[in-house]
Amino acid sequence: MVVVLRVLRMSVGAGMPLAVAAHVAADVDVNWNLRGRVLKFAALLSSGTPAAEAAQTAGLGRVVGLAVARPDHGLDPGLRYAADYYDALTSRWWALLSALMLPLCTLALGIVTGAAVYVMFRPLVILLDSVM
Repeated sequence: MVVVLRVLRMSVGAGMPLAVAAHVAADVDVNWNLRGRVLKFAALLSSGTPAAEAAQTAGLGRVVGLAVARPDHGLDPGLRYAADYYDALTSRWWALLSALMLPLCTLALGIVTGAAVYVMFRPLVILLDSVM
């Protein structure tokens, strides 16, 4: 989403109308779900739907809807804010996942080690029980 918003911001800053900029932003290499939502946003803008309503209808989120709601003040500050917001949100998720990886890897390694010990010593215990 951050990349799409930055391309949208650069395109609008270059003088493109918002609908054309949305088509350009849809050509960025992103997942198919986000590409579909951006294309829907561009189609709604081309049909004359207000930008904020088009963003909400296309499923781009409330932040993007607020960013494009007031084009009379310029779209650059709003799009910059939305890109920074999603960038911060993504970095928080990565920090959370990074913090969870060490305990999960330690747990997985403990399970693998325990299974290896069990597999190696179980036949030995069975053999000793049969001898006695």
